[in-house]
Amino acid sequence: MDFSPPQYRILVVDDQEQICKMIKMVLEKMGYRTDIALNGTDALALFQKETFHLVITDLNMPKMDGASLAFSIKEQAPGIPVFIMTGNTDELAEEIPADTVFRKPFNLHAFKSEIAKHLPASKGIPV
Repeated sequence: MDFSPPQYRILVVDDQEQICKMIKMVLEKMGYRTDIALNGTDALALFQKETFHLVITDLNMPKMDGASLAFSIKEQAPGIPVFIMTGNTDELAEEIPADTVFRKPFNLHAFKSEIAKHLPASKGIPV
């Protein structure tokens, strides 16, 4: 019988590959499985094929922006937390279904704390 704790899976979406890689590195050091997509269209296709426990997305991207991605995810899986990252919070409409908004560049400690709040360590994931 396997008593190992479940591992959370996070989808990171940003059209800047370096940002995706940096966030992925941080999340994997925290113990999370992490996948990346470089636009909202690819992210939504991946989300529909795989199981994710959290989605972290940039707001401004080609093909499908973060707001449209957030709406699609919340429509399909209302309980999945969606974090929005943006360089300009002035462009963020109140009706976007984001659980958390981070202004880039963001504080790494606050970022980790917010993830831990939505994916508690009590389920076996180190923070």
